[in-house]
Amino acid sequence: MNVLVSDEWKDWKGEVEDTDTSQIVFLLLSFGVFAVFSVFLLFAEFLVAPRIMALHTYAVLGLRILIAVAIVMMFTWIFLIALSATTGIDFLFGLDRKLYGILMLIPYVSGIAKRFKISKDRVANSFIKLHNSIIRIRKRFYKSKEVIVLLPRCLNKDVMKRIISLCSRYNLQYFVLAGGEAAREIVRKLKPKAAVAVACERDLLSGIRDTASKVVVLGIPNKRPNGPCRDTIANIIEFEKAIRFLLGMNA
Repeated sequence: MNVLVSDEWKDWKGEVEDTDTSQIVFLLLSFGVFAVFSVFLLFAEFLVAPRIMALHTYAVLGLRILIAVAIVMMFTWIFLIALSATTGIDFLFGLDRKLYGILMLIPYVSGIAKRFKISKDRVANSFIKLHNSIIRIRKRFYKSKEVIVLLPRCLNKDVMKRIISLCSRYNLQYFVLAGGEAAREIVRKLKPKAAVAVACERDLLSGIRDTASKVVVLGIPNKRPNGPCRDTIANIIEFEKAIRFLLGMNA
């Protein structure tokens, strides 16, 4: 049976994968990215040091100090992010503003993950869990009128019914959408302060990238036992926890 899929899934080859992945995976891969960057910096220093030495002896020392500081800062940054995400304490003082830096790592993390045969969807799933952890550290809460719920039209009917029931219980406006672009259009139009979004990792990731500076998003990745864009399911418990967190209720 042919299944109509969104543009994010045009490369789908029919495989069904369990993408549930701990945030630790993204963090470990990020350490790997910085390890590669460090090797590159040290190799570059090895190549240019003789030429710089010809200019001034202390210039090489200065270069080595700069490289050492850069390497220490990179590993300290990702270590403090990991420590914050796992303990729930903001060790970077304004951790949510570091989301932009973490987003910039994704292409490099995906490149290393590919060598370990970790799919881009598992990388995205791990990142979304890390992103949610960082959002929760902020402990900023909103009124129900400031929060919207974004749902994919491919949700299983029973799951959809239960989620809509929760939206009604918490007095939240919800939208059933065809894809990521439609979700971004709703955000641009309504300008909510926060959103709970249920979608595949690909749509969630692209949405977070585009709206990170405008709206707080808690992402709930769906599961796709029948492949993408068809009869998908979502964790109702995690969905309600996300709602209750944004509304400042005990989750």
